[in-house]
Amino acid sequence: MIFVPGVCVGAGVGLSLDEELTRRCRRRGRPAAQLSGCTAPRLHSSPAAQLPGCTAPRLHSSPAAQLPGCTAPRLHSSPAAQLSGCSALRPHSSPAAQRSGSVSLLSSEINTCRGELSSMEQELQRLRRDTSMNSSQLSYVEETLQKTQGLLEEKNNAVVDLEEKLQCCEEDRRNSVQRGKDLEGQLQEVRDEMHDTLEKLQELRDLLQRMQLGADERHISLEKLSAELR
Repeated sequence: MIFVPGVCVGAGVGLSLDEELTRRCRRRGRPAAQLSGCTAPRLHSSPAAQLPGCTAPRLHSSPAAQLPGCTAPRLHSSPAAQLSGCSALRPHSSPAAQRSGSVSLLSSEINTCRGELSSMEQELQRLRRDTSMNSSQLSYVEETLQKTQGLLEEKNNAVVDLEEKLQCCEEDRRNSVQRGKDLEGQLQEVRDEMHDTLEKLQELRDLLQRMQLGADERHISLEKLSAELR
């Protein structure tokens, strides 16, 4: 017995081939009832799987059972051969060659499907890697954004503090300017008072000098009188 994925060739080849032909007819939109005049093999060990309108001869111990009344399409370069007239394959030389061609065709289709599945899996893995990489980059960007937001909040708080300090400094400057003006006014008043005081002192000095001169004159006069009295 030969095992192929999805197909069993040997004692049970009749049932597997029948099911495969029915499946291929349904896939191509051809109902199984149109297989009129086709003969499908029947197994002794399984229930009679007979297609509508087809005669199913019994299979005995020999696996080389013919499928009469079926036309087999020619195989082209594509592994998906077309089924025309009947979905069963007509053997060119013998039933073994027919089954071998069917198995080769199905194996080719299976290999094609496996290749497509492998390509899809590789694409899926690539998408997963890209998604993981994008997720990592997104996490890094979010972390950087959070840090930037934290720094921005700190700078905003620092700017608010500096603005408050600037307002306090402006108010202190205005107060200092006003205080300087007041002190300048007071200094001018003190200067005026000092000027007046100096003028008064000059007058008192002049008066004192005059009084000193008068006193000297009186002293001289007294001395003269004393001398005369002697």
